[in-house]
Amino acid sequence: MGLDSVELLIKTEDTFGIVIRDSDAEKVNTVRDLVNIVLIYLESRPKSICKSQHVFYRFRKSMTYRDAKSISLKGNLNEYIKDENDYKHL
Repeated sequence: MGLDSVELLIKTEDTFGIVIRDSDAEKVNTVRDLVNIVLIYLESRPKSICKSQHVFYRFRKSMTYRDAKSISLKGNLNEYIKDENDYKHL
């Protein structure tokens, strides 16, 4: 896992108020992986909306500053996060 991925995970933890274990963080390679990990950690929190939708839309909203490129659940995180400047907008 590269530094960019680590920074994304840290930002994700801060955004959702969770702490992702290293063993789980090592499994994150795609947007879907990140969404699934966040969902696991949010399971104990009751929500009135679909949790996977909530996570995905928050990620997608944070990425809209970049360009009009469509963000897919199957897309690799490296496609969306190119360098540390991308993290400033998350």
